[in-house]
Amino acid sequence: MNIEKAKKVLTHRELEYLMIMNANAGTLFVQGPPGGGKSAILKNIANKMNFNYIPLDAPAMDELDLGLMPHKTEVNGQLFVEGVPPMWAALVMQSERPSLIVVEEMNRNLKLVNALLNILNEKRIGYVIDFYKAKSPVFIAGTGNMGGDDGAVVDELDAAQMGRLVIKYHIMAGAEGVREWETAFAGVPHEGRPNGYVLPQIRKYLHSNPQDFAPDLKNTDKAREGSQIRVTGRRWTYLNDFLINNFGYDINNETLTDAVKKYGPDYIGTRALGFAKWLDAVKRVTVKDILSGKTLKAERENAAELIEAFKAMSWPKTSKKMRENVYTFIKGLDSELCLSAVYELSVMLSAKLHENKDSLFWAELRSEFKDNFNEEIQILKNADK
Repeated sequence: MNIEKAKKVLTHRELEYLMIMNANAGTLFVQGPPGGGKSAILKNIANKMNFNYIPLDAPAMDELDLGLMPHKTEVNGQLFVEGVPPMWAALVMQSERPSLIVVEEMNRNLKLVNALLNILNEKRIGYVIDFYKAKSPVFIAGTGNMGGDDGAVVDELDAAQMGRLVIKYHIMAGAEGVREWETAFAGVPHEGRPNGYVLPQIRKYLHSNPQDFAPDLKNTDKAREGSQIRVTGRRWTYLNDFLINNFGYDINNETLTDAVKKYGPDYIGTRALGFAKWLDAVKRVTVKDILSGKTLKAERENAAELIEAFKAMSWPKTSKKMRENVYTFIKGLDSELCLSAVYELSVMLSAKLHENKDSLFWAELRSEFKDNFNEEIQILKNADK
């Protein structure tokens, strides 16, 4: 394992989990409530370290998935029975990249738990597959719920089974959980979502109201009161995807507020009321608001987000009036933000023109931009001298 790379790209908790897996002294078992981020953190480790990610869904697994299905074979004229290794294991053995195998919800399939533990602890499937002899390193971990403490139905592992696991309790809750969720997932840019996978409004609300992110399971009675919905980062992500897939990433504040009031309770229960009230108070401006000329003012933090959004938006789809609204908005910012916006967009336009050397649109757009911000561009040039 490249420990120096891991230290640079992984969070403190991700690095701890990877080091446990790398030690081969007991098997990492990430235990926590549904939606608490168990699978997400292991997938993040794989993505950041460029590992193959092999999730095995234990509740849906049977003998075929584990290579336990008997098969007749002949040796020196005599018939024997052996297990047929699964295809995923053969692919891991031959991969040029390291692999991370994760047995999901392991304690929901007691029928196969001993076979699963053989994979987790011995890194073997029968005598044919030995992950220690794979072309590249193979890391293995298991995940599972807690049972009565988190309302999940699970099978109990016995003392011998539990004694071979290095158990890490995992939940993202409170302010620390919001920060981890933001860094590892919610705030990471994604295709079509340049300012983060989760809407900035949701993330900003949860940073201001971390108690609404997920229940503190140290007080299970409090965690269960008032709703059958146990709110976690997963439930907020579900709401986020519902909003984006139905109303778009640049959903305006009015539409967002109405949608949260109407549909939010299905996803986050009574917390939707607090989120909707916060949206009413904040009145966050979106790119659509600016393009339409509906509003041309925004709070400083909101304005900084909009500058990033302007860089990522599809300029060829804008009309001259829309662009004029953007220019008016930028000119209305304080001098520091205005110059920052002009600089960022100038760099973006130069890059686009370089990528599309024969494009009349980008050439005309850069000329139009210079005409509108001649004074600001000159200030920036003088500052560089």
